[in-house]
Amino acid sequence: MGSGRAAAKKSLAAAVFLEKMLTAGNSISSGIEMLAALERADSEEGFTTIDPLETDTLSGNASFIKSGAAPSFVKRGTKLFKIRSKTFPLGILEDVDAERTTFSCQDGDKIIMLSDGVTEDNEEPLWLCEFLSQTDLSAPDAAKKIICEAKKHTLGRDDMSAAVITVSKIVD
Repeated sequence: MGSGRAAAKKSLAAAVFLEKMLTAGNSISSGIEMLAALERADSEEGFTTIDPLETDTLSGNASFIKSGAAPSFVKRGTKLFKIRSKTFPLGILEDVDAERTTFSCQDGDKIIMLSDGVTEDNEEPLWLCEFLSQTDLSAPDAAKKIICEAKKHTLGRDDMSAAVITVSKIVD
C-alpha cells in the first residue's frame, strides 16, 4: 500500500469496505473477491494488503486470511508461532492470492498482528522474534512496546501498527 496519507486513505477504504460486506452478511471470501475486483478496476496504481483474523467462539478456532500481509504471531506460554504466507497483495494479480491458516486457540494465547512497517518486509526479523518471546504481552501497553522496539531496529520508512489480542475462555 505504501506509506503516508494516500496509503492511509486506501487502507481505510479497504477496511470500511470489508466491514460493510461482512456486516451485510457476506462471507469473508466474497468480501475479499469484491475488494480485489475494485482494486483491479482502480485507475490509480496501487494494491491492498489484507490480514483479517476470523474467530469462531464456539469451536475455539481462529483463521488468518493473508494476502500480501506481514507475518503474524501466536504466543502460547513460552512458545512463539509465526504465521505467514507468500502471497501477493490484492490488485497485483488477476486472481485473488490469499491464504487461510487456521489454528485452535487456547486460553491465554496472545495473537500479535503487525503492519509491514514493523518488519520492513523482512520475513525473518530475528530481533522481533526474540523480543516477542521475552516480553510480557499481557501488559495493556504491549502493542506500544512492540512499536517502540521496532523503531530501534528499523529505518522507519513505513507506517507502523501493532495489535495484541488475548484469548480468554469465559467460564460461567
